[in-house]
Amino acid sequence: MKKIIQRIFFISVSLAVFIIFPIGIIHSFQYGDYLQQKLNSVLKLKVYEPYTGGKTAAAVFDPLHDDYGSGTAVYPANSFYSEGNLDLVLYTVHEPVYHAPCMGVPEYWQMDLEFRTGFKDEEKPVLNRTIFIYIDTDNAAGGSLNTLFEQGENIRFNPEHPWDYAIAAFGNEGWVYNSKGEEIDKLEVVYSTTGKKVFIRVPLTKKVMQKIYTVKESFHYVLTGAYSQLDQSHLLPISKRKSRTSGGGSISTLMPKVYDVLYDGDQSGMLSSWNEDTFEFAQINPVSVDMKLENKAEVSVSKTKIEEIQKELNGLQEQYPAYLADKKAVLENETPSTKTKLELALIALNMGDRELSEKMITELLSADADNPSYIAYMGALESRKGANASVLAAVEAVNKGYALLDKAVQLTEGILEKVKNGTAEEDEIGQRYNALLNRGGTSQSVPNDVFFKAAQGSQDYLEAAEIAIIDNNLLMAARCYYDASICYSLDNKKSDAVIWKRESARIIQKMQDVDSLNLEDKINYVSLQLELYKEGYLK
Repeated sequence: MKKIIQRIFFISVSLAVFIIFPIGIIHSFQYGDYLQQKLNSVLKLKVYEPYTGGKTAAAVFDPLHDDYGSGTAVYPANSFYSEGNLDLVLYTVHEPVYHAPCMGVPEYWQMDLEFRTGFKDEEKPVLNRTIFIYIDTDNAAGGSLNTLFEQGENIRFNPEHPWDYAIAAFGNEGWVYNSKGEEIDKLEVVYSTTGKKVFIRVPLTKKVMQKIYTVKESFHYVLTGAYSQLDQSHLLPISKRKSRTSGGGSISTLMPKVYDVLYDGDQSGMLSSWNEDTFEFAQINPVSVDMKLENKAEVSVSKTKIEEIQKELNGLQEQYPAYLADKKAVLENETPSTKTKLELALIALNMGDRELSEKMITELLSADADNPSYIAYMGALESRKGANASVLAAVEAVNKGYALLDKAVQLTEGILEKVKNGTAEEDEIGQRYNALLNRGGTSQSVPNDVFFKAAQGSQDYLEAAEIAIIDNNLLMAARCYYDASICYSLDNKKSDAVIWKRESARIIQKMQDVDSLNLEDKINYVSLQLELYKEGYLK
């Protein structure tokens, strides 16, 4: 099945990717300045202002899809805890603020935590996280090596970094404590409207907290667990089998009660380092955090490496026209079928013959009007007619295209769940990919200030990536994550954009045996690698 999915993807990807082919249908979709200026003059987009907390001092990323604690933990059997809710992906520390105007507490220190997913239903938000942050502010003796609450997280701290302050957030309430476990002050804990982000503000008005202003480097232990009002330390327990009142997957009474820890390394190995013979909990290590932005080093980008990759990409792209011509000749000699017509239509697009491609897609639709793939391709073609058109013609073309693209996506709803449980047919998977990638590519290309489609595009790409991850199709997942990040950038969601570009880079680094890829796949891989090197995500 994997080969078939890859074949379907690389037919679709010529429509959906951001940088592979300058003549691709979607990404040659350019609007003239006149259209952009005219529509921008009457349509204004209000940018959501986040819960800002002073200058950013440090941003620390955590790998995605590692919300399994020591390796076996699973979420409770309760709809309050949807997949990815406890998967920490970004931890941002701000510089301490003093004399902030128009604030109830003018002196504070803020941390932001971003998770892979948010509320299942934004109309009925569930505050389901327990967050512990233990901070060593002096990198010296003293402090505590015990968890804030006895029988709490089932972990122990690195003896070289005892903590001086503990921050505990339970749902939307929390407190800061000293190393003796004494409460210092109440925190301000705010969830974003989507539930993906949690903003924690620590008041610095009391004298015991004001040394934070002089700290240059700190060390943070950040742990996330499932929130419970009734259980010890407000952490839902983890048992052998999951239930509505406990997580599952426990293999020892010493197993940590956390799902994710801020750590860019082997988290499961670190969290499973308990010792049954000595009854010692697993020891965790902190992350170093600079307290001032100027302490950070510049990202080093190798100009030589970029030139080397660009040269390789140029060579591959020079081969591409002949590669397409050969494929076209082979298909023209085959007995006509829906398969050959579709492949010829897509080859025609990449060869710049949009008229022939549209003619063939129209013929396919006349024979199978409800085929989601054909509908998706036609939707992308219709949207492209807005390129360099008049204002009214451009808007009409895009709206007509989206009507078809939305229909294709609706016709393939539910395929992701079938992929997860192993019941999806090959054709169904291909159709879902084509619907998501064509709509995602279009959403990435039309002006977001006019059509507001970038947010939709990011979600389309992330679902396509999720299917690819299940199928272990790494190149497709990396490509989709990168394109999702482009959509997030267009939607002015910079932290989301960085998260998914970083995840794309992580996957590219894992890929092996790339020399065996066919030409289309190599172009896709090398072009993506080039962009990630240019932006400093690969070194």
